[in-house]
Amino acid sequence: MTLLVAGYHTTASAISHSLFHLLAHAERYGKLQADPAALASTCAELLRYSQVGGGFGSMRIAVADVTVCGTTVREGEPVIPAFGAANRDPDVFAHPDVLDLDRPAQANLAFGAGTHYCLGAQLARTELETLLELLIDRLPGLKLAVPAEQIEWNTSAAFTRPVRLPIEW
Repeated sequence: MTLLVAGYHTTASAISHSLFHLLAHAERYGKLQADPAALASTCAELLRYSQVGGGFGSMRIAVADVTVCGTTVREGEPVIPAFGAANRDPDVFAHPDVLDLDRPAQANLAFGAGTHYCLGAQLARTELETLLELLIDRLPGLKLAVPAEQIEWNTSAAFTRPVRLPIEW
Protein backbone atom coordinates (compact mmCIF):
# COMPACT_ATOMS: atom_id res chain seq x y z
CA MET A 1 0.00 0.00 0.00
CA THR A 2 2.85 2.38 0.85
CA LEU A 3 4.39 1.90 -2.60
CA LEU A 4 1.11 2.76 -4.32
CA VAL A 5 0.41 5.82 -2.18
CA ALA A 6 3.97 7.15 -2.06
CA GLY A 7 4.46 6.63 -5.77
CA TYR A 8 1.23 8.23 -6.94
CA HIS A 9 2.51 11.76 -7.68
CA THR A 10 5.81 10.64 -9.16
CA THR A 11 4.19 8.01 -11.37
CA ALA A 12 1.35 10.33 -12.45
CA SER A 13 3.96 12.94 -13.34
CA ALA A 14 6.11 10.43 -15.23
CA ILE A 15 3.08 9.23 -17.20
CA SER A 16 1.92 12.75 -18.10
CA HIS A 17 5.47 13.79 -19.08
CA SER A 18 5.89 10.66 -21.19
CA LEU A 19 2.57 11.15 -22.99
CA PHE A 20 3.34 14.80 -23.58
CA HIS A 21 6.75 14.03 -25.08
CA LEU A 22 5.35 11.23 -27.24
CA LEU A 23 2.36 13.24 -28.47
CA ALA A 24 4.04 16.64 -28.88
CA HIS A 25 5.73 15.12 -31.93
CA ALA A 26 3.27 12.72 -33.56
CA GLU A 27 6.03 10.71 -35.25
CA ARG A 28 7.26 9.56 -31.81
CA TYR A 29 3.94 7.93 -30.94
CA GLY A 30 3.74 6.41 -34.42
CA LYS A 31 7.28 5.07 -34.14
CA LEU A 32 6.42 3.31 -30.88
CA GLN A 33 3.26 1.85 -32.45
CA ALA A 34 5.30 0.55 -35.35
CA ASP A 35 7.81 -1.10 -33.01
CA PRO A 36 6.19 -2.13 -29.70
CA ALA A 37 9.28 -4.21 -28.91
CA ALA A 38 11.04 -0.89 -28.26
CA LEU A 39 8.71 -0.14 -25.34
CA ALA A 40 11.24 -0.83 -22.55
CA SER A 41 14.02 1.25 -24.12
CA THR A 42 11.53 4.01 -25.01
CA CYS A 43 10.34 4.16 -21.39
CA ALA A 44 13.92 4.26 -20.12
CA GLU A 45 14.68 7.19 -22.43
CA LEU A 46 11.45 9.00 -21.49
CA LEU A 47 12.28 8.65 -17.79
CA ARG A 48 15.86 9.84 -18.35
CA TYR A 49 14.79 12.82 -20.43
CA SER A 50 11.63 13.97 -18.66
CA GLN A 51 13.14 15.23 -15.39
CA VAL A 52 9.93 14.62 -13.46
CA GLY A 53 11.26 15.66 -10.08
CA GLY A 54 13.26 18.73 -9.25
CA GLY A 55 16.34 16.67 -9.94
CA PHE A 56 17.83 17.10 -6.49
CA GLY A 57 18.55 14.30 -4.10
CA SER A 58 18.74 14.45 -0.35
CA MET A 59 21.75 16.06 1.24
CA ARG A 60 24.78 13.79 1.51
CA ILE A 61 28.04 14.20 3.41
CA ALA A 62 31.28 13.65 1.49
CA VAL A 63 33.19 10.72 2.98
CA ALA A 64 36.45 11.78 1.30
CA ASP A 65 37.84 14.76 -0.59
CA VAL A 66 36.67 14.73 -4.19
CA THR A 67 37.03 17.13 -7.10
CA VAL A 68 34.01 17.54 -9.36
CA CYS A 69 34.25 19.80 -12.41
CA GLY A 70 37.17 21.69 -10.89
CA THR A 71 35.57 22.20 -7.48
CA THR A 72 36.88 20.35 -4.46
CA VAL A 73 34.39 19.02 -1.96
CA ARG A 74 36.14 18.26 1.31
CA GLU A 75 35.48 15.27 3.52
CA GLY A 76 32.62 16.08 5.90
CA GLU A 77 31.10 18.82 3.70
CA PRO A 78 27.44 18.58 2.72
CA VAL A 79 26.50 17.98 -0.92
CA ILE A 80 23.12 17.99 -2.61
CA PRO A 81 23.37 15.88 -5.78
CA ALA A 82 21.61 17.09 -8.92
CA PHE A 83 20.38 13.83 -10.40
CA GLY A 84 18.74 15.65 -13.29
CA ALA A 85 22.12 17.02 -14.35
CA ALA A 86 23.58 13.52 -14.23
CA ASN A 87 20.86 12.32 -16.62
CA ARG A 88 22.02 15.02 -19.05
CA ASP A 89 25.75 14.30 -18.70
CA PRO A 90 27.36 14.45 -22.18
CA ASP A 91 30.12 12.11 -21.00
CA VAL A 92 27.47 9.43 -20.47
CA PHE A 93 24.73 10.25 -23.00
CA ALA A 94 25.38 11.34 -26.59
CA HIS A 95 23.30 14.45 -27.27
CA PRO A 96 21.85 14.38 -23.74
CA ASP A 97 19.33 17.20 -24.27
CA VAL A 98 17.65 15.34 -27.10
CA LEU A 99 14.86 12.83 -26.56
CA ASP A 100 16.20 9.99 -28.69
CA LEU A 101 13.82 7.04 -28.84
CA ASP A 102 16.48 5.08 -30.74
CA ARG A 103 18.90 5.41 -27.81
CA PRO A 104 19.69 1.97 -26.41
CA ALA A 105 18.39 1.54 -22.86
CA GLN A 106 21.14 2.41 -20.44
CA ALA A 107 21.43 3.14 -16.75
CA ASN A 108 20.22 6.56 -15.63
CA LEU A 109 19.31 8.19 -12.33
CA ALA A 110 15.57 8.64 -12.86
CA PHE A 111 15.04 6.44 -9.80
CA GLY A 112 18.22 7.32 -7.89
CA ALA A 113 21.03 4.86 -7.26
CA GLY A 114 22.63 2.58 -4.70
CA THR A 115 21.08 2.56 -1.25
CA HIS A 116 18.93 5.50 -2.36
CA TYR A 117 17.42 3.66 -5.33
CA CYS A 118 13.63 4.07 -5.39
CA LEU A 119 11.89 1.13 -3.76
CA GLY A 120 8.97 1.52 -6.17
CA ALA A 121 11.06 1.83 -9.36
CA GLN A 122 9.97 -1.51 -10.81
CA LEU A 123 6.30 -0.78 -10.09
CA ALA A 124 6.52 2.69 -11.66
CA ARG A 125 8.34 1.36 -14.73
CA THR A 126 5.76 -1.43 -15.10
CA GLU A 127 2.86 1.04 -14.78
CA LEU A 128 4.34 3.30 -17.46
CA GLU A 129 5.15 0.44 -19.84
CA THR A 130 1.72 -1.16 -19.37
CA LEU A 131 -0.13 2.10 -19.98
CA LEU A 132 1.85 2.91 -23.12
CA GLU A 133 1.45 -0.66 -24.39
CA LEU A 134 -2.34 -0.40 -24.01
CA LEU A 135 -2.52 3.05 -25.58
CA ILE A 136 -0.50 2.21 -28.69
CA ASP A 137 -2.59 -0.94 -29.14
CA ARG A 138 -6.04 0.54 -28.52
CA LEU A 139 -5.73 4.20 -29.51
CA PRO A 140 -3.69 4.36 -32.70
CA GLY A 141 -4.82 7.92 -33.49
CA LEU A 142 -4.01 9.39 -30.07
CA LYS A 143 -2.81 13.00 -30.29
CA LEU A 144 -2.71 16.24 -28.36
CA ALA A 145 -5.97 18.18 -28.67
CA VAL A 146 -4.11 21.51 -28.53
CA PRO A 147 -0.68 22.63 -29.76
CA ALA A 148 2.13 21.54 -27.43
CA GLU A 149 3.07 25.13 -26.65
CA GLN A 150 -0.40 25.71 -25.17
CA ILE A 151 0.11 23.09 -22.46
CA GLU A 152 0.32 24.80 -19.07
CA TRP A 153 2.78 23.27 -16.59
CA ASN A 154 2.46 23.06 -12.81
CA THR A 155 5.98 23.87 -11.65
CA SER A 156 5.06 24.81 -8.08
CA ALA A 157 4.74 21.21 -6.92
CA ALA A 158 7.64 18.90 -6.06
CA PHE A 159 6.94 16.95 -9.24
CA THR A 160 6.24 19.03 -12.32
CA ARG A 161 3.53 17.96 -14.70
CA PRO A 162 0.97 19.43 -17.05
CA VAL A 163 -2.00 21.08 -15.35
CA ARG A 164 -4.12 19.36 -18.03
CA LEU A 165 -3.12 17.20 -20.95
CA PRO A 166 -6.01 17.36 -23.43
CA ILE A 167 -5.90 14.49 -25.92
CA GLU A 168 -8.12 13.17 -28.66
CA TRP A 169 -8.24 10.13 -30.93
